[in-house]
Amino acid sequence: IGKNRMVNLMQTYIYGKNARIEAENQTTIVKDGQIYYLNDKKKKYLVMKSGEMGAEEPKTGMPKEDEIYEKAGKEKFAGIMCDKYKVAVKDGNSSYYIYVDPSLKMIIGVKINSNGVESVTEISNIKIGVVDKNKFEIPKGYSKAAGIEEIYWIIPYLKNKLYKICSLRYNI
Repeated sequence: IGKNRMVNLMQTYIYGKNARIEAENQTTIVKDGQIYYLNDKKKKYLVMKSGEMGAEEPKTGMPKEDEIYEKAGKEKFAGIMCDKYKVAVKDGNSSYYIYVDPSLKMIIGVKINSNGVESVTEISNIKIGVVDKNKFEIPKGYSKAAGIEEIYWIIPYLKNKLYKICSLRYNI
């Protein structure tokens, strides 16, 4: 990755099309086509639709209308031999790679190279089990934020449509 390295540890819960990503002082919930940004320290939340003010629903690994998936062979990622896919956006200006663990049948990594800067997302410590549906609700005691200024540190995340619980390491 190089000398400029940043590591963010997150806990991710996924159930069907719902996802919850917990990071330091912030939680993101994706549910029913809405993205909920929670500031855990301030006990505030903001609701956005995908695309609104840069809000982006996490990648599902399922092709979207504006993406083309192409098998790019096999490659070791995080010590696991994975199926590698190139994902190109139809506008032709951007692409990235996803790494699928063939035994789990889920994405365990994403590599994005933008303007010479590589960003790597690695999913590890995967546990398969039942996820409490309350994980996808706004906790009691939270109030709606007046605007984005009350909710800081918004970054896009990765999810998978399978029932998974995992830790996510995001390197830049």
